This record gives sequence, C-alpha cells and structure tokens, in this order.
Amino acid sequence: MSKLEASSKEVLEPLIIRQDLDLISLQQQRQIALWATKTAMMADQVQQEPLLPSHQLRRMRTHRAIPGGTRVWLGSCPERNPIVTSHTVRIDLTGVSAPDTPQPVGFFCPMKIGHLCIYVYFPAVDVVIQHAREFHLSVARIWPRRSSDLPFPPPVQPRNGEAFEAMADALRESLYLYTPEQAAKHGIKES
Repeated sequence: MSKLEASSKEVLEPLIIRQDLDLISLQQQRQIALWATKTAMMADQVQQEPLLPSHQLRRMRTHRAIPGGTRVWLGSCPERNPIVTSHTVRIDLTGVSAPDTPQPVGFFCPMKIGHLCIYVYFPAVDVVIQHAREFHLSVARIWPRRSSDLPFPPPVQPRNGEAFEAMADALRESLYLYTPEQAAKHGIKES
C-alpha cells in the first residue's frame, strides 16, 4: 500500500494544495480513484463491523483492483481548512434486490484533503446510480472511468469544510439506485 501512496502523490498533491484550472487525464483519474478507494477501504476496516469482504481487500493489495460497483466522484473546495476530514456512512440498500432475500448493505465515504474533495460509494450489489441535478456542476464521476479528460476544479464548490460535510450528506441522500433491469426498462443512464 505504501507504493500506491507514493505513486499517487504526484497526481494528488497539486489538487490538494491549489485550485488552478487543469485537465485531469484518464490515467490520473484512475490513479485518484484507486487511491481514494484504498483510503475508503481502510476507513471501513476501522469500523466496528467492516462491510467489505476480505477478498476485496486482498485484490486491492495484490492487483490494485477497485471492487466492482464502486463509484468515485471528484469535487473541490476553495478553503483548504480543515486539511483533512472524512467519515463513513453505512447504507441499507432496500429495494434493489428481491423482497425475500437479505437486503444488501453498502457504505459511503466522503473525504476532504486540502482543496480536494472525493466521494467514494460502495454499493453491495450491481446498481445504476444517479444523483440529483443540483450536484451536476459540483461533482464529476471519475470511476467507473469517464470517456475524456476532466476539467478541474468544478464550477460549483462548497465554500468551506462545514459546507463540504453538508454537501457530502446531501449527495449521499440524493443518490437514486436502480437495478440494471429498471434502468434498461426506463432508459436511465448513470450520472
């Protein structure tokens, strides 16, 4: 994991310490998503009841594999302080599996490191996810991969660390989950 930290520093550091408009390449997006996923996985492991199975942790360590279904969004905050803030929220995914089966559980881990804001979501099942329109100018999905370079920072940002926390909670609450079948039937695309 220390190799992953070292290889991510070059990509992350400029986004953490300043807010110059830049393009983030697909390769850089993957590196950020990989680092953010690893960091969220570590946050999950310090919970009283971790949600991720141990085989996913091993695959991250040995193959640098982001667990299937993981979503990572990127944002920014004009105020650097607090330098680091993060939390995890357990999410009960009711209504996305058959009624007679146990309902899956996932988790959401937003992080603010300097100016950089990252939102990692681990659903426990295959879903199509949309977020409310109000977040379209605030966050950009970087995992699964986008099809092009990403302009950064986004035009709409939380003004400070407290506003980041509020926005992270609002983003989590706004996530609409659809089964792949529901999404296909209604022509719903991932945001």
